[in-house]
Amino acid sequence: MNTFKKAYHKFIDRIISNKALFFVIVAIIWILLLQIMDLYWGKLSGFWQGILTEAHGMFFDLLIFGVVLTTYETITEKQREIKRLLEEIEDFIDWEDREATFRISGCIRRLYKLGVRNFNLKRSNLSFRNLSWMNIEKSNFAGSNLMGTTFQEMNISNSNFSLANLENCFFLKSTINSIIVKDANLKNVKIAVLDTFDINEQSIKEFNHSKYDIIKLSNTFDYGDEKLNQYLILEK
Repeated sequence: MNTFKKAYHKFIDRIISNKALFFVIVAIIWILLLQIMDLYWGKLSGFWQGILTEAHGMFFDLLIFGVVLTTYETITEKQREIKRLLEEIEDFIDWEDREATFRISGCIRRLYKLGVRNFNLKRSNLSFRNLSWMNIEKSNFAGSNLMGTTFQEMNISNSNFSLANLENCFFLKSTINSIIVKDANLKNVKIAVLDTFDINEQSIKEFNHSKYDIIKLSNTFDYGDEKLNQYLILEK
């Protein structure tokens, strides 16, 4: 009995909290009532036939209202959640402890699921985190602490890493076309890609050739069934 009551209350709570589900259930009940009343159409007086006709019209009004309201609520709720997560990132942006890295990376993943593709992560601490399987082109990592961070199968093309600490950072099968690395710490940055990698103004902008060398390693990096070419950036 307790199990039934818990399931019942859980179902009711779900209906109350989910407007779309609420309108679907109301529409189903309304349709069933209309079908039952239609069976007795010939036995109804003119007054009740008029009421039944109006009820059919109300059903379509209810359906349209439900769809519009649910769509509006969904959009506004999404925007509120995006705003909240962006504010949370802003709150932790200058923190240097481990909690900040977990909070910020968690917010990034949730924002990505909500459709955000460009991030302003200037001065953020994402050291030793694993950012994977996201397309966040044209994001701003300027001045960020990305020491030991892994970018796994990420598209971060046209992103700004100026003044960022990228020491021991690992770009694993990530797209890094036209990233800006002006005055960034590139010590021991490792890159593993399928095709031949080339440091030039089209691939990595403002790379300091006088301070760093990029070396192709003789051994490949085993990544599932793929063998990736490996490159290491070393200080001269």
